[in-house]
Amino acid sequence: MGRNLVAIVIFGVLALAGCRSMGVIESDAGQYYTAHDAKVRFTMRSPSGEGPFPAVILMHGCSGLGESVGRGMAQHADHLVDAGFVALILDSFTTRGIDSTCTSSRKAAESTLFRQHDAVHTLRHLQALPDIDPENVFLMGQSEGGSVAVKLAAHPLSSVVKDDAMVEASGQPWFAAIVAYYPWCPHVPKWLDTPLLVLSGEEDDWTPSQGCIWHKAVVKGAPYDVKIYEDAHHSFDLPMPVQHYVGYTVGGHPAAAADSRMRMIAWFREHMR
Repeated sequence: MGRNLVAIVIFGVLALAGCRSMGVIESDAGQYYTAHDAKVRFTMRSPSGEGPFPAVILMHGCSGLGESVGRGMAQHADHLVDAGFVALILDSFTTRGIDSTCTSSRKAAESTLFRQHDAVHTLRHLQALPDIDPENVFLMGQSEGGSVAVKLAAHPLSSVVKDDAMVEASGQPWFAAIVAYYPWCPHVPKWLDTPLLVLSGEEDDWTPSQGCIWHKAVVKGAPYDVKIYEDAHHSFDLPMPVQHYVGYTVGGHPAAAADSRMRMIAWFREHMR
């Protein structure tokens, strides 16, 4: 979407070195999901010094930005900012009145679609800011957010955003690279126009990692890589004990979390334009 069509409300001044800001982005959820149009909240941190900076959009999973997810996302943001990236944590649920989509396959499917529009609106918002390098905006998603992310690794003209002309009208570049934490692997496109790294746990019984490995034999186009962590469950990057949640095993793995952050940053740096 052209930047003049995106209504933006910003609280805070990004130009201040090392600042934090909060705001909302007007997200048109697409012609089939108008009931989910919303002013989507975000929090953003930028490094010290002068820009323009590369930036990363971070997207939560099906449970939203609860306590453990929020703290985990903040840890990711800390490492990204220390590495010289602006980090924007997107909240797709609160203003839509959604608590969770984890126990409804229909709601999860809808959310995976309309959240693609959230990601694209946020991309265009960042590209319009003077302190952001518009060529180097990246995307990271966890779980359901990871499924959103892998779908957007395909050419934008073949994605759900095509029907709303968001890509064509903008004249701006697409995501420079994408990282997906424990996504639903059948969503990985067979053709990639955007470099994609998948990070998953060997013991994940919610979104099993094997499918992402099998895709390595068939995925073509842009670079595609997969890292599987031994003894790690779903949500391995979150600061939480191993436990059962909605019928699945979830829980943090500090060593895997630390290694995954280094790999994520290295992937983004490798694919900077």
